Amino acid sequence: MTNNPFLLELKLKQHTPIIHFQSDQEGATLRATEVKPKLDRFLIEHHFGGYLKLDEYSSFLIGKTQKDIDQIKSEIDKLPNDDEKTNYLKKQKLALDYKISIRSPSSEKWMIFSNLATKKKKNGTVIRNNKNYILQHTDCTNILFKSPFFANNQYFDKRDEPKFEWEKMKYGLYSNDLINMKFKFSSTILKKHIKQNIEDFFIKENFGCRQNKGFGSFTIQEINKELININKNYFEKKLKKYNYIVLKLTRYGKNIQEIFKEIVNIYQNIKSIPGQNDSFLKEFVSESTIDSKNITWEKVAIKRQMYNNSRTKYMNAKENERYVRVLLGMAGHYEYQQKDIPINKINIKEESGQIERFKSPITFKVFKGHIYITGNSVAKQIFDKMFLFEAEPKRPILKIKSPPNDAFDLPSFLADFANEYQDSVTNISEEDYES
Repeated sequence: MTNNPFLLELKLKQHTPIIHFQSDQEGATLRATEVKPKLDRFLIEHHFGGYLKLDEYSSFLIGKTQKDIDQIKSEIDKLPNDDEKTNYLKKQKLALDYKISIRSPSSEKWMIFSNLATKKKKNGTVIRNNKNYILQHTDCTNILFKSPFFANNQYFDKRDEPKFEWEKMKYGLYSNDLINMKFKFSSTILKKHIKQNIEDFFIKENFGCRQNKGFGSFTIQEINKELININKNYFEKKLKKYNYIVLKLTRYGKNIQEIFKEIVNIYQNIKSIPGQNDSFLKEFVSESTIDSKNITWEKVAIKRQMYNNSRTKYMNAKENERYVRVLLGMAGHYEYQQKDIPINKINIKEESGQIERFKSPITFKVFKGHIYITGNSVAKQIFDKMFLFEAEPKRPILKIKSPPNDAFDLPSFLADFANEYQDSVTNISEEDYES
């Protein structure tokens, strides 16, 4: 145990690969530049009582004098409501006064695809063994063929003569060894606050690219050389503390390949009904009405757009046609590769430009092979907004709104999903644990 009162030393256990934008660099691992702002936000929101409780944490802020704090208070007093005041404070990029360094002894590199067959076949004959080809041409010894990560697919040529752009691909990093993390403080009081909350923080958060789909899961194994025993019950109890609803997958992932295969399968069930050209999400939202008409999803309007060759600049969706899929995260575009579809791509943007990205409100967490789906409420600003769908080749721009606020409640949606798929998931939100 360290005797320095201004140091805190941790060891982290990694549960799933982290997709790292610098994965080719020696020693690349969890980034302090990602961890620190997330930890600052976690402490302010969940430990200090929220951004508006400025007096609770202002003494721990970097570079803020009492004059600066008084000026901030003066500015937020001018704002009309708590939401605007909170948004103002978030934009100030308030940072707590401590430093983090992270070091990983060693990491395995994982090449990650969304849905790549191990062997490419044509007319029943194997024309290429994708796995062997990748192993021969890269230093990667681990390949994830099925996962919710799509970015590498564009660099993997699926023609008979392969032409892969290896240098552009992102890799996943996974350490079997414990990862070292060190905090340096100027305040022992802030050190105490972080020590009290660091276990919860890593249980709640994932890191790196596609973190909401289960990548980048870690937990604390040691604090100042003292072993931290986080068991399954404790992990689940903490998940429920920070989420409105928690589902647990019935199937257990014995290894990384199985974990992400299960995540892909269950998320496809959330987005679509197996064996049908339909969506569980669409069915849930369609129970609501607009002007006495049931809401229907954007695919109906997109189909009209595809075959509209008029020279008009815009076409409007019907009032009850809504951009439903945005409720589970905003896509930048949709691609179409089917030969019978007359367009290749649809680019999507919110009309006012105020919403550029919208993270999925559903997050997958992984702990020792156990897989969980967590959910909170959908951000209010995503509802009833106008979106523009621009097709390639050019078609009239489709103007379509997202559903109204009363059409969708995420905890209710996930609870209904758990009831529908009882063989696959269990709603553990109401379970109690003794430890």
